[in-house]
Amino acid sequence: MVVLSNDASTILGKKVFSWNPLKGSCKYKCRYCLAKEMMKKYPHIKKKYSGEIDIDEEALSVKFPKGAAILISSMNDLFADYVDDEKIERVIDVTKKWDEKEREFIFITKNPKRYFEFIDLFPSHTYLSTIIESTKNINKTKAPHPKDRYAYIRDLSFKLNLHMIEGIHTGLFLHPLLDFDLETMSKWIKNVSPKFVVIGGANIKNAPKPEGEKAYRLVMAILDAKIPCIKLRKGLKLVIGKEYYKELMGYAEAVAEMRV
Repeated sequence: MVVLSNDASTILGKKVFSWNPLKGSCKYKCRYCLAKEMMKKYPHIKKKYSGEIDIDEEALSVKFPKGAAILISSMNDLFADYVDDEKIERVIDVTKKWDEKEREFIFITKNPKRYFEFIDLFPSHTYLSTIIESTKNINKTKAPHPKDRYAYIRDLSFKLNLHMIEGIHTGLFLHPLLDFDLETMSKWIKNVSPKFVVIGGANIKNAPKPEGEKAYRLVMAILDAKIPCIKLRKGLKLVIGKEYYKELMGYAEAVAEMRV
């Protein structure tokens, strides 16, 4: 499945709802942060994601329709080392109370090491994903280095396959895509063998974007890989450029048709 979209409204062929049960300020302080850009524009978002980390009790009572894919904690990191076990367990418990057979759960973190601590608690129909925006710490973040995120999500994929743990899979977000080493990033994606990849650019001031041709070659490699679901956000145009983007979209549409 190849999905071409300008927003985050669909992943895995389902409508995505963003659920952020954690409030407070992220301590990673990433230089190129999508959440930080949103906080500049919207006062209510800035209010929620300021102060000490805690559970947003109101968010725990939110209901989602059947057939939804729920993206969990995209505005801060539920699995950061500074979030205590009790808060993580409370969030997972809420997902287990929902009818998981009717929904998909997409957890996202820059600290996939902690997934291993809760592997027996996740509901079925869960995707454990990480963000790899570069192969280097070009984001100047206090989050784990991209190479460590890669290593842990790779090992998690191996563990899930080795022990045939059903209903739990891995995913990758290459978004916002910053400059990277092509050979390394291609190898990482192949080794992780995720069930989905979301890739896109973002209009963040002074963000070090990769060369258009390099980004184009990476996306072509992803399209040629046997990844069940690939989501290409139209923000890729910001990274790749109009000519490469036009050629890429033509190829992506052809791949999408072949996979139907």
